[in-house]
Amino acid sequence: MTTPDDHSASAFDDFDPQWSEQSRARYLAGVDDLVEELRRHARLVAGLDQEHFHHDPDTRRTFLTSQDLLDRALGRAAAAEADWIGTTSLPFVELDAEEDLDSLDELDDLEDDLEGAGEIVSLVGRWDLEILDEQAFLEAGRAAYARLHSLADPSLAEANVTDPLQAAAALLESPAFPELEVDGASAPLGAFWTYVQHTEPLSEADGLGRSDPFDIARDDEEG
Repeated sequence: MTTPDDHSASAFDDFDPQWSEQSRARYLAGVDDLVEELRRHARLVAGLDQEHFHHDPDTRRTFLTSQDLLDRALGRAAAAEADWIGTTSLPFVELDAEEDLDSLDELDDLEDDLEGAGEIVSLVGRWDLEILDEQAFLEAGRAAYARLHSLADPSLAEANVTDPLQAAAALLESPAFPELEVDGASAPLGAFWTYVQHTEPLSEADGLGRSDPFDIARDDEEG
């Protein structure tokens, strides 16, 4: 007849249950790694300034990468704690499915409130411009962007306005609206505005992924 001690150096060598020394070591190592990631991320965040955080893509990319590394370390530590004792006291970073459902319900409630608030008036328009000098148009857009956000560093405006569409958006949002007609850079081709009264509100879902909601580009492609 054999006893558990007879197998201690053979069949059970790779057996790693909870409360084992191996799972305890992994848990402590995971927490040490999490603490180091927290310290590193905190130093990064403490060194940020508002202007670059909001307007410099490289700064935002660095922050999001650091945030992802921290989330991964938190996930590893939580998993290691669960392996060690079968449960975890560390927070999970994943969004709960019920929270997603709650958000959708809140959106439906908001749309119902809007419908019940009375008639809706929408302004629909089209303002066509011919770009005569793309570089000058870009520079005008960057200047408008810098004024809008009170930027002292011109490179931040350059990083956020890199094409005519971004320049047009900056010019439309400019405090001196409208600025789309830039001397020597753009010329008006025509404009049309109309007002529509209706009862259906525009929901967030209607605008997702639709950079051309009036199908202007599609009409051009189809000839």
